[in-house]
Amino acid sequence: MPSQRAPGQKQVLVLVRGPFLMAIDEKLEAMGYGNSAGLIRDTVYEKLARMGYSLTREIATAPSRAGKGGRSKKSKPIRNTWIHNEESK
Repeated sequence: MPSQRAPGQKQVLVLVRGPFLMAIDEKLEAMGYGNSAGLIRDTVYEKLARMGYSLTREIATAPSRAGKGGRSKKSKPIRNTWIHNEESK
C-alpha cells in the first residue's frame, strides 16, 4: 500500500508556504519526478554532497516497491533523471 513505509524508512515533516509548494508541484513532471518526496530527497542529498559529506547514492534512494503494486496502466511513465546542481554553477 502506498501509505505504508518500508522497514527502516522514516517520515520527515517539512513545512513550506503554499506558493512555494505550488511552484514545486507545477515543475515536478518536467523535472522527471512523480511526487515532491523524490525531489526533496535528491535536493537534500545534493546539498550534503556539495558540503563535502560522503554519502552513497543508495542511502537517499526510496525503497523498492517491486511486487507491491504501482502506477495504474493509465499513468504516464516518469522519466528517471538525476541532475546535479554542480552543473548549473
